Amino acid sequence: MIFGKKPAKIEKKTAPPNTEPSIEKYSLKEDDVYVMPNKFVAVKAPAANPAKRGALALVLLVIFLGLLVGGSLWFLTKYQIKPENTTPTDNTTTNANTNVDSNVNNSKANINENLNESNNKNGNQNGNFSVNINDNTNQTPIIVNLDIDNDGLTDLEETLYKTDSQVADTDKDGYSDGQEIVSLYNPLVSGGRLSDSGLVSKYTNSSFSYELLYPKAWLVKSLNEDRSQVSLISDAGTGETMDISVVPNTEHLELADWRKTLYSNNQDMENFSVASRPALRSQDGRQVLLVTYDNVYTIIYDTTADRNFMATFNMILGSFKLMVK
Repeated sequence: MIFGKKPAKIEKKTAPPNTEPSIEKYSLKEDDVYVMPNKFVAVKAPAANPAKRGALALVLLVIFLGLLVGGSLWFLTKYQIKPENTTPTDNTTTNANTNVDSNVNNSKANINENLNESNNKNGNQNGNFSVNINDNTNQTPIIVNLDIDNDGLTDLEETLYKTDSQVADTDKDGYSDGQEIVSLYNPLVSGGRLSDSGLVSKYTNSSFSYELLYPKAWLVKSLNEDRSQVSLISDAGTGETMDISVVPNTEHLELADWRKTLYSNNQDMENFSVASRPALRSQDGRQVLLVTYDNVYTIIYDTTADRNFMATFNMILGSFKLMVK
Protein backbone atom coordinates (compact mmCIF):
# COMPACT_ATOMS: atom_id res chain seq x y z
CA MET A 1 0.00 0.00 0.00
CA ILE A 2 1.25 3.42 -0.85
CA PHE A 3 0.22 6.12 1.53
CA GLY A 4 -0.85 9.47 0.13
CA LYS A 5 -2.72 8.04 -2.88
CA LYS A 6 -6.29 6.95 -2.97
CA PRO A 7 -6.58 3.47 -4.37
CA ALA A 8 -8.72 2.73 -7.34
CA LYS A 9 -12.15 1.28 -6.83
CA ILE A 10 -12.22 -2.50 -7.00
CA GLU A 11 -15.21 -4.33 -8.29
CA LYS A 12 -16.75 -7.20 -6.35
CA LYS A 13 -16.51 -10.63 -7.85
CA THR A 14 -18.63 -13.58 -7.01
CA ALA A 15 -16.68 -16.54 -5.65
CA PRO A 16 -17.10 -19.75 -7.53
CA PRO A 17 -18.89 -22.66 -5.82
CA ASN A 18 -16.98 -24.79 -3.26
CA THR A 19 -14.40 -22.06 -2.63
CA GLU A 20 -13.55 -20.03 0.39
CA PRO A 21 -16.06 -17.38 1.44
CA SER A 22 -15.75 -14.08 -0.32
CA ILE A 23 -13.84 -11.33 1.29
CA GLU A 24 -15.39 -7.91 1.09
CA LYS A 25 -13.15 -5.15 0.10
CA TYR A 26 -13.08 -2.08 2.16
CA SER A 27 -12.18 1.40 1.25
CA LEU A 28 -8.82 2.26 2.61
CA LYS A 29 -8.16 5.33 4.51
CA GLU A 30 -4.94 7.06 4.95
CA ASP A 31 -4.64 6.32 8.68
CA ASP A 32 -5.64 2.59 8.55
CA VAL A 33 -3.10 0.06 9.90
CA TYR A 34 -3.27 -3.62 9.06
CA VAL A 35 -2.18 -6.45 11.32
CA MET A 36 -1.10 -9.88 10.05
CA PRO A 37 -3.52 -12.69 11.11
CA ASN A 38 -2.35 -14.94 13.90
CA LYS A 39 -2.13 -18.03 11.72
CA PHE A 40 0.62 -16.33 9.72
CA VAL A 41 2.62 -15.25 12.77
CA ALA A 42 5.46 -17.59 13.85
CA VAL A 43 4.89 -18.95 17.37
CA LYS A 44 7.95 -19.55 19.57
CA ALA A 45 8.23 -22.91 21.40
CA PRO A 46 7.88 -22.56 25.16
CA ALA A 47 11.15 -22.61 27.08
CA ALA A 48 12.00 -25.91 28.82
CA ASN A 49 11.18 -26.06 32.55
CA PRO A 50 14.45 -26.47 34.56
CA ALA A 51 12.62 -28.30 37.40
CA LYS A 52 11.25 -30.94 35.02
CA ARG A 53 14.66 -31.42 33.47
CA GLY A 54 16.26 -32.01 36.93
CA ALA A 55 13.53 -34.52 37.91
CA LEU A 56 14.13 -36.49 34.71
CA ALA A 57 17.87 -36.62 35.36
CA LEU A 58 17.23 -37.87 38.93
CA VAL A 59 14.93 -40.66 37.67
CA LEU A 60 17.56 -41.78 35.15
CA LEU A 61 20.25 -41.77 37.88
CA VAL A 62 18.10 -43.92 40.21
CA ILE A 63 17.42 -46.41 37.41
CA PHE A 64 21.17 -46.62 36.62
CA LEU A 65 22.12 -47.20 40.27
CA GLY A 66 19.41 -49.87 40.62
CA LEU A 67 20.74 -51.73 37.59
CA LEU A 68 24.31 -51.46 38.93
CA VAL A 69 23.44 -52.81 42.40
CA GLY A 70 21.22 -55.57 41.01
CA GLY A 71 23.91 -56.69 38.58
CA SER A 72 26.52 -56.77 41.35
CA LEU A 73 24.29 -58.90 43.60
CA TRP A 74 23.60 -61.30 40.74
CA PHE A 75 27.33 -61.67 40.02
CA LEU A 76 28.20 -62.32 43.68
CA THR A 77 25.37 -64.86 44.03
CA LYS A 78 26.28 -66.71 40.84
CA TYR A 79 29.98 -67.06 41.59
CA GLN A 80 29.65 -67.27 45.41
CA ILE A 81 32.47 -64.92 46.21
CA LYS A 82 33.20 -65.09 49.94
CA PRO A 83 35.68 -63.11 52.03
CA GLU A 84 38.75 -64.98 53.22
CA ASN A 85 38.88 -66.06 56.83
CA THR A 86 41.61 -64.05 58.41
CA THR A 87 41.09 -65.36 61.95
CA PRO A 88 44.54 -66.23 63.30
CA THR A 89 45.15 -69.63 64.79
CA ASP A 90 46.58 -69.94 68.23
CA ASN A 91 49.09 -72.75 68.56
CA THR A 92 50.77 -73.08 71.93
CA THR A 93 53.75 -75.30 72.74
CA THR A 94 54.80 -75.92 76.34
CA ASN A 95 57.96 -77.75 77.50
CA ALA A 96 58.39 -78.63 81.19
CA ASN A 97 60.15 -82.00 81.41
CA THR A 98 57.03 -83.10 79.52
CA ASN A 99 56.35 -81.95 75.98
CA VAL A 100 52.75 -80.83 75.52
CA ASP A 101 51.56 -79.85 72.07
CA SER A 102 48.28 -78.01 72.47
CA ASN A 103 46.20 -77.06 69.47
CA VAL A 104 43.53 -74.68 70.75
CA ASN A 105 41.67 -74.38 67.45
CA ASN A 106 41.12 -78.05 66.81
CA SER A 107 37.49 -78.37 65.54
CA LYS A 108 36.98 -81.75 67.23
CA ALA A 109 37.10 -82.43 70.92
CA ASN A 110 39.67 -85.22 70.75
CA ILE A 111 42.04 -86.01 73.59
CA ASN A 112 44.84 -88.19 72.34
CA GLU A 113 47.56 -88.98 74.81
CA ASN A 114 50.53 -91.22 74.21
CA LEU A 115 52.84 -91.95 77.10
CA ASN A 116 56.20 -93.29 75.95
CA GLU A 117 58.74 -94.57 78.42
CA SER A 118 62.31 -93.61 77.58
CA ASN A 119 65.28 -95.74 78.65
CA ASN A 120 68.85 -94.52 78.33
CA LYS A 121 71.73 -96.67 77.06
CA ASN A 122 73.01 -97.34 80.61
CA GLY A 123 69.84 -99.23 81.45
CA ASN A 124 68.63 -96.58 83.93
CA GLN A 125 64.95 -95.69 83.70
CA ASN A 126 64.15 -92.10 82.83
CA GLY A 127 60.73 -90.87 83.90
CA ASN A 128 60.53 -88.28 81.11
CA PHE A 129 57.96 -88.98 78.42
CA SER A 130 56.00 -87.20 75.72
CA VAL A 131 52.31 -86.38 75.95
CA ASN A 132 50.30 -85.12 72.97
CA ILE A 133 47.05 -83.46 73.97
CA ASN A 134 44.60 -81.79 71.62
CA ASP A 135 42.99 -79.40 74.08
CA ASN A 136 40.01 -77.70 72.47
CA THR A 137 38.46 -74.83 74.39
CA ASN A 138 35.61 -74.55 71.84
CA GLN A 139 34.35 -78.11 71.99
CA THR A 140 31.66 -79.16 69.55
CA PRO A 141 28.76 -81.14 70.97
CA ILE A 142 29.41 -84.88 70.98
CA ILE A 143 26.69 -86.83 69.18
CA VAL A 144 25.59 -90.03 70.88
CA ASN A 145 24.41 -92.70 68.47
CA LEU A 146 20.84 -94.00 68.37
CA ASP A 147 19.34 -95.56 71.47
CA ILE A 148 15.80 -96.42 70.37
CA ASP A 149 14.60 -97.95 73.65
CA ASN A 150 16.47 -95.39 75.81
CA ASP A 151 18.07 -98.06 78.02
CA GLY A 152 21.60 -96.59 78.09
CA LEU A 153 22.94 -98.83 75.32
CA THR A 154 23.29 -97.54 71.78
CA ASP A 155 21.91 -99.71 69.01
CA LEU A 156 25.47 -100.85 68.18
CA GLU A 157 25.93 -101.92 71.82
CA GLU A 158 22.57 -103.73 71.74
CA THR A 159 23.98 -105.82 68.89
CA LEU A 160 27.27 -106.29 70.75
CA TYR A 161 25.58 -107.66 73.89
CA LYS A 162 22.69 -109.42 72.08
CA THR A 163 20.01 -107.42 73.90
CA ASP A 164 16.64 -106.36 72.49
CA SER A 165 16.97 -102.87 70.98
CA GLN A 166 13.20 -102.35 71.28
CA VAL A 167 13.00 -103.25 74.99
CA ALA A 168 14.80 -101.32 77.71
CA ASP A 169 14.97 -104.29 80.11
CA THR A 170 15.62 -107.43 78.10
CA ASP A 171 15.62 -109.90 81.04
CA LYS A 172 12.68 -108.18 82.84
CA ASP A 173 14.51 -107.90 86.17
CA GLY A 174 13.71 -104.24 86.79
CA TYR A 175 17.08 -102.89 85.65
CA SER A 176 17.74 -101.39 82.24
CA ASP A 177 20.19 -103.14 79.94
CA GLY A 178 22.62 -100.20 80.16
CA GLN A 179 22.59 -100.24 83.97
CA GLU A 180 23.40 -103.95 84.03
CA ILE A 181 26.32 -103.67 81.58
CA VAL A 182 27.92 -100.78 83.51
CA SER A 183 27.34 -102.61 86.81
CA LEU A 184 28.92 -105.80 85.38
CA TYR A 185 25.70 -107.84 85.30
CA ASN A 186 24.38 -110.01 82.51
CA PRO A 187 21.53 -108.13 80.73
CA LEU A 188 20.15 -111.40 79.34
CA VAL A 189 19.82 -113.33 82.61
CA SER A 190 18.41 -111.88 85.81
CA GLY A 191 21.10 -111.82 88.52
CA GLY A 192 23.78 -113.26 86.24
CA ARG A 193 27.32 -111.91 86.23
CA LEU A 194 28.66 -110.27 83.07
CA SER A 195 31.97 -112.12 83.43
CA ASP A 196 30.08 -115.44 83.15
CA SER A 197 27.79 -114.37 80.30
CA GLY A 198 30.06 -115.24 77.38
CA LEU A 199 29.57 -111.64 76.12
CA VAL A 200 32.95 -110.41 77.41
CA SER A 201 36.53 -111.62 77.76
CA LYS A 202 39.19 -110.85 80.36
CA TYR A 203 42.46 -109.16 79.45
CA THR A 204 45.37 -109.53 81.87
CA ASN A 205 48.55 -107.47 81.67
CA SER A 206 51.05 -109.09 84.01
CA SER A 207 53.83 -106.69 83.02
CA PHE A 208 51.98 -103.75 84.57
CA SER A 209 49.75 -105.61 87.00
CA TYR A 210 46.21 -104.93 85.80
CA GLU A 211 43.25 -106.74 84.29
CA LEU A 212 39.91 -105.72 82.78
CA LEU A 213 36.86 -106.98 80.87
CA TYR A 214 36.18 -106.07 77.24
CA PRO A 215 33.58 -107.12 74.63
CA LYS A 216 34.34 -110.58 73.32
CA ALA A 217 33.94 -109.51 69.69
CA TRP A 218 36.61 -106.82 70.01
CA LEU A 219 40.32 -107.13 69.19
CA VAL A 220 43.10 -106.56 71.74
CA LYS A 221 46.32 -105.23 70.26
CA SER A 222 49.63 -104.45 72.00
CA LEU A 223 51.23 -101.38 70.46
CA ASN A 224 54.75 -102.18 71.70
CA GLU A 225 56.74 -105.16 72.90
CA ASP A 226 56.52 -104.51 76.64
CA ARG A 227 52.70 -104.08 76.45
CA SER A 228 52.82 -100.66 78.07
CA GLN A 229 50.39 -99.49 75.40
CA VAL A 230 47.35 -101.60 74.57
CA SER A 231 44.37 -100.84 72.34
CA LEU A 232 40.89 -102.42 72.47
CA ILE A 233 39.49 -102.11 68.95
CA SER A 234 35.77 -102.12 68.13
CA ASP A 235 34.49 -104.56 65.51
CA ALA A 236 31.82 -102.09 64.31
CA GLY A 237 34.14 -100.39 61.80
CA THR A 238 33.67 -96.96 63.39
CA GLY A 239 37.37 -96.55 64.24
CA GLU A 240 36.64 -96.19 67.95
CA THR A 241 39.14 -97.69 70.43
CA MET A 242 39.81 -97.87 74.18
CA ASP A 243 43.51 -97.26 74.85
CA ILE A 244 45.43 -98.10 78.04
CA SER A 245 48.91 -96.63 78.52
CA VAL A 246 51.29 -97.15 81.44
CA VAL A 247 54.56 -95.45 82.41
CA PRO A 248 56.68 -96.00 85.52
CA ASN A 249 56.22 -93.54 88.37
CA THR A 250 59.96 -93.46 89.00
CA GLU A 251 59.83 -90.48 91.35
CA HIS A 252 56.71 -91.80 93.12
CA LEU A 253 54.75 -88.60 92.52
CA GLU A 254 51.22 -88.12 93.78
CA LEU A 255 48.08 -87.78 91.62
CA ALA A 256 48.01 -84.00 92.09
CA ASP A 257 51.60 -83.71 90.84
CA TRP A 258 50.82 -85.70 87.71
CA ARG A 259 47.75 -83.56 87.10
CA LYS A 260 49.91 -80.41 86.98
CA THR A 261 52.47 -82.15 84.78
CA LEU A 262 50.09 -83.63 82.22
CA TYR A 263 47.18 -81.24 81.86
CA SER A 264 46.96 -77.59 80.99
CA ASN A 265 45.11 -75.17 83.24
CA ASN A 266 42.15 -74.84 80.85
CA GLN A 267 41.44 -78.57 80.84
CA ASP A 268 39.12 -79.37 83.73
CA MET A 269 39.50 -82.77 85.40
CA GLU A 270 37.05 -84.15 87.92
CA ASN A 271 37.62 -86.46 90.87
CA PHE A 272 36.90 -90.08 90.03
CA SER A 273 37.63 -93.57 91.30
CA VAL A 274 39.14 -96.59 89.53
CA ALA A 275 39.99 -99.89 91.18
CA SER A 276 38.92 -98.37 94.53
CA ARG A 277 41.64 -95.73 94.18
CA PRO A 278 41.45 -91.94 93.69
CA ALA A 279 41.63 -90.95 90.02
CA LEU A 280 40.81 -88.07 87.69
CA ARG A 281 38.36 -88.02 84.78
CA SER A 282 37.91 -85.41 82.04
CA GLN A 283 34.58 -83.59 81.90
CA ASP A 284 33.64 -85.26 78.62
CA GLY A 285 34.17 -88.62 80.34
CA ARG A 286 36.62 -90.00 77.79
CA GLN A 287 39.94 -89.80 79.66
CA VAL A 288 40.93 -91.21 83.06
CA LEU A 289 44.18 -90.85 84.99
CA LEU A 290 45.16 -93.31 87.75
CA VAL A 291 48.42 -93.02 89.74
CA THR A 292 49.94 -95.71 91.93
CA TYR A 293 53.22 -95.75 93.78
CA ASP A 294 54.93 -97.55 90.89
CA ASN A 295 52.95 -96.67 87.74
CA VAL A 296 50.85 -94.04 85.99
CA TYR A 297 47.83 -95.37 84.06
CA THR A 298 45.80 -93.49 81.46
CA ILE A 299 42.62 -95.02 80.02
CA ILE A 300 41.24 -93.19 76.99
CA TYR A 301 38.13 -93.59 74.86
CA ASP A 302 39.46 -92.53 71.45
CA THR A 303 36.60 -91.34 69.28
CA THR A 304 35.76 -88.42 66.99
CA ALA A 305 32.20 -87.13 67.21
CA ASP A 306 29.93 -90.17 67.70
CA ARG A 307 30.06 -91.99 71.01
CA ASN A 308 28.74 -95.42 70.15
CA PHE A 309 30.31 -97.26 73.09
CA MET A 310 30.13 -95.00 76.15
CA ALA A 311 28.41 -97.66 78.26
CA THR A 312 31.12 -100.12 77.19
CA PHE A 313 33.85 -97.65 78.23
CA ASN A 314 32.20 -97.30 81.66
CA MET A 315 32.03 -101.11 81.90
CA ILE A 316 35.77 -101.36 81.17
CA LEU A 317 36.51 -98.74 83.84
CA GLY A 318 34.31 -100.60 86.34
CA SER A 319 36.07 -103.90 85.65
CA PHE A 320 39.61 -102.46 85.81
CA LYS A 321 41.56 -104.05 88.67
CA LEU A 322 45.11 -103.79 89.95
CA MET A 323 46.79 -107.10 90.60
CA VAL A 324 48.82 -107.68 93.73
CA LYS A 325 52.36 -108.79 92.95
